[in-house]
Amino acid sequence: KEMVKDDRFAMASVKLFVKAILGRDALKDPAKDDLHYVDAKQAYNYENAILTKIKNKFVASNMNAKVIIKEIIKSPLFRANGLSVNNAVLSDNLGSAKLLSPEELDEKVKSIMGVYWDTYGGAYAYYRYDDENNNDKNRHRLLGNTYRKLYGGIDSDAITTRVTELNGIMANIQLKLALDMSCYPTTLDFYKPLKDRKLFPFVTASEEPITEGAILDIKKNIQHLHKFILGEDLAITDPEIEATYKLFLDTYNEGQTALINGDVKVDLGSCGVYNIPDNYPNENERLPDYKIVSRDANYVIRSWSAVIVYLLSDYKFFYENSAQ
Repeated sequence: KEMVKDDRFAMASVKLFVKAILGRDALKDPAKDDLHYVDAKQAYNYENAILTKIKNKFVASNMNAKVIIKEIIKSPLFRANGLSVNNAVLSDNLGSAKLLSPEELDEKVKSIMGVYWDTYGGAYAYYRYDDENNNDKNRHRLLGNTYRKLYGGIDSDAITTRVTELNGIMANIQLKLALDMSCYPTTLDFYKPLKDRKLFPFVTASEEPITEGAILDIKKNIQHLHKFILGEDLAITDPEIEATYKLFLDTYNEGQTALINGDVKVDLGSCGVYNIPDNYPNENERLPDYKIVSRDANYVIRSWSAVIVYLLSDYKFFYENSAQ
């Protein structure tokens, strides 16, 4: 009872929820020799004032934890969208920023790319019957199996604490995910009718950046991808759109040269769509020849693959951030 009456207990409770909701520790009062002392001190004072008000409401509510949750979510610390501050330390800490767990990332990949990240590079949305593992269709999902622990997951046995801060191994897993999911899933989306596409609703697989109309279509699709994959609302003239378009164009031009010189082939190899997708247990049933997508004669599909790698490598894809 004495501990609960201690004012420090109430503030500690508030800071515990800061960690849980915002995905970071509450800011600490900086030392005077801190390299960014002025900004750090201003940021600490700003946040501490908010947390003190929340603490007081928590105490007044007879220690009702729901009050802390509600007040943090209502505060600028969580609802940072559109807030302009001239303080680098504070700006970096506004909004909740939580590294997605392997399970959350697994489902996000499926939702956006249309297939899970699996041992086939997303080539099977459903998996073969496994007699030995009691029809465990998830055994090929890399974030649900092979990389789950390496990516900070738990097994509720030997590993019971999640890793919430990115490390080198996890960063390499992110890069492999981006590379793998730019291959087959990109071609798979082009295989679908335009009206059913998630990724490329504004372009065709043969649309080259050689006319004003085609360039506009490509930029519209890039704008769509920034919104769909990263949650970014960007004007079509935004520098980010131009930078992504430049990546597409540079890849296309380099690919054209490589095709002419015979350095690369028109065949898509393992990135092609040869079998009927989403047709478990008959996923090996081959498509009619006229439906197979196995060639990229003008290097357009592979240029879009480069864009997908670029966007899936962005940190925003791997974090849940209320300020976005």
